[in-house]
Amino acid sequence: MEPKEDSLTFREADRRYADLKRKQETGEIELDAFEAKLRDMMVQDDDGRWWAKSRSTGEWHFHDGSRFVKGTPPGYEQDHDTTAPPEENNTKAGQRAQPADQVGAQPSPPIYVKHWWALALGGLALVVVGALIALTGSFFFGSYVLSCSLLIANGVFAIVASRKADRRLLLLPQGIISGVAGLLALLTYASGLLEASFYTLILWAFCLGIAQITGAYRLRQKSRALWLMMTSGASLVTYGFYVFAVTRSVFTWSPWFESIWPLAAGVLIVILAFQIRDRSKSAAGE
Repeated sequence: MEPKEDSLTFREADRRYADLKRKQETGEIELDAFEAKLRDMMVQDDDGRWWAKSRSTGEWHFHDGSRFVKGTPPGYEQDHDTTAPPEENNTKAGQRAQPADQVGAQPSPPIYVKHWWALALGGLALVVVGALIALTGSFFFGSYVLSCSLLIANGVFAIVASRKADRRLLLLPQGIISGVAGLLALLTYASGLLEASFYTLILWAFCLGIAQITGAYRLRQKSRALWLMMTSGASLVTYGFYVFAVTRSVFTWSPWFESIWPLAAGVLIVILAFQIRDRSKSAAGE
């Protein structure tokens, strides 16, 4: 679900709400249309928190990770705050307790990635890495260099996708992890430090997998997006454990078994990217 304008401010949202509320009360627009436009007016602050206006009172609420809580947006002062009863102001950080029905009327914060195509290309890079492992069946120089290069590409695409994206997904840390790990693995392999290169890949799989699982947890929504990212992260962690076990001679190396995990992680991220795209189109009425 993609906000209509990246530059939408809290004050502009106030003006739009007043106009929409008047139209809804006079019957110019239906309640469903009013609520759909209200979802489009959600604003994300510099800390990555999503803010939405109550459909009944027009007051601002922010999503704390599990529910909406009434509060005052940063750098914003409501004109009617001075008239509020003293007990309502006896809270921290401008927050005030609200009845459950008012808070519950807010829409869930959107999972927003403007450059969804970059997220999809990053997942595709992991798919190719898995395919290379399965098809080559060995770590010869050409395929290994290409795999490391694809990890760097995965990182670059994740960083691009992190611009104008939901910060709960932790796309920027994921991009940095993949980019740095791919570069280090490539340099150590080219220098003849094969063991160091393999351990770099193991560390990459653990760190990226944990970052994805953490990002999924931060969504705190029972949605397909949560399970897609969490399963992708679990696949990468499993991949890291398997490669580590192979290097310690615990398991016999199987290229087909090893290829499953990065391949699955990549496919899941591609599906996630297209799901975000479809939701954005649906919200835009396309």
